[in-house]
Amino acid sequence: MRRPSPLVDIVVAMSMQLGVSSGLPFETADGYATVAGQAYYLRCQRLLAYELESPSISTLQCQILCSVYLCCATFHNMADGVCATVVRTAYMLGLHLDPPSTMPPKEREMRRRLGWAVYILDSKLGMKHGRPFLISQSQFSPKLPGHALEIALQAGSSYAPLGDNLTWLSFHHEHARLFLITRAIYSTVFQPQNPYDESITLDEQEALEARATALEDNMKELEEWANSVPDALKTKRTNNTRPFSADTCALNIDPFAPLWLQRQRLLLELMYHNLCTNLYRPFISFGPATASNAIELASSKCASHASTLTNILHQVLSSNFILNGWHEAFQWQWNASMTLLGFVLAYPLAPSAADAKRSIDLSLAVLDQFGESLAVAARAAKVVRQLVANIKLVRAQDTGTMAVFGESINGNLDQCTIDHTRLTTNTGLAIQSSEVGLAENAFGSEEIATASLQATLNMAFDVDQWAIPEMFWPLHTKEFDDYIDT
Repeated sequence: MRRPSPLVDIVVAMSMQLGVSSGLPFETADGYATVAGQAYYLRCQRLLAYELESPSISTLQCQILCSVYLCCATFHNMADGVCATVVRTAYMLGLHLDPPSTMPPKEREMRRRLGWAVYILDSKLGMKHGRPFLISQSQFSPKLPGHALEIALQAGSSYAPLGDNLTWLSFHHEHARLFLITRAIYSTVFQPQNPYDESITLDEQEALEARATALEDNMKELEEWANSVPDALKTKRTNNTRPFSADTCALNIDPFAPLWLQRQRLLLELMYHNLCTNLYRPFISFGPATASNAIELASSKCASHASTLTNILHQVLSSNFILNGWHEAFQWQWNASMTLLGFVLAYPLAPSAADAKRSIDLSLAVLDQFGESLAVAARAAKVVRQLVANIKLVRAQDTGTMAVFGESINGNLDQCTIDHTRLTTNTGLAIQSSEVGLAENAFGSEEIATASLQATLNMAFDVDQWAIPEMFWPLHTKEFDDYIDT
């Protein structure tokens, strides 16, 4: 027996979620490995209700983990809603300000780490769904979290240092820097001063080209970050090429490095490629106008980063268990798969289209590997296979049919591009893909002419297709207590 603790409950729930997804076939978890531990999550929520008026650091930690748990369970709207509570709690606790120097160093650094964890969560969900950020950049002033050996010892860790005054906390430091730079680029390039000014929407060719040029200039700062990452946090390549580069060279994973360090290295590079993919993704356009060199270059780089992410995940999942059952890694692969499909549809004759097609085949292998323990990944692989089959069928039709196909989709894509613009510029919701979903996988060849290709591309950001909300209906008290006791 133990005292009621919402923090312990959510840690147990997340451990069950990862544990079932890492080892057991999803059939043994009633088909829903993503919501393993839901009873502990529900009890955590019930206990948290008593802390909302007087929140503590522990309250905030619970809320952060609840948002992550929901995101891994593919309840993206619920995760975003909990994130809003996280931000408000952080404001209540004053974590948006740098701690005073009179505070003990251990507590001061812990508050900085928590403040930046909230910033990363808000940035990640805001850019993912195209929704307004909840944390105001001008009112967020804590220093980057420290990661020196002395600070790591004060944090209560027994992990071995990495040399050059680097520790296990260095990952969080670099992770925060990555999101700070990416969010600044996103806001500069894609957030208009007036979101209702129709003259600056991305559906206009000139504006799209201007944004592509601006993005290329701003991406230099992200490349500088990649070059500045300490070598201890980089996974080397077999041919000694630069880590974090968008190429297909195999990784040289150090088998003697601690498991936690191998995972930190991989997650940092995978997150980098995922963010780069999302920044370049708006330039995969299905509009009738001819793409300029800047737009084609941006779309090609988008496909390159998606291909690199796919290659890394395929190698890692095929050779070791570092990322087995890692829910966010599956979501990155789903995003990359749909991005590659969109690139092949939009630019079938591009020089890099052949590489993108090979990466699509590789992504199916990755989704199948995730599908061994995640039911949602198995459904995602089925969707991708159906889309690939229908794309091949359409491409095989004669010229006359293709002309009709082109005319039929062009009429639909104007509005779709506008919607995608609002998604990307953080002024609207993600498009709901009613034609294609993971819940209902029907996508016949006769529908591809009328379905929105841009909406199909936006399936990677779909927020309500993968999960069944009834999974989180409150359980009867006796059933709940019996479940916990067993």
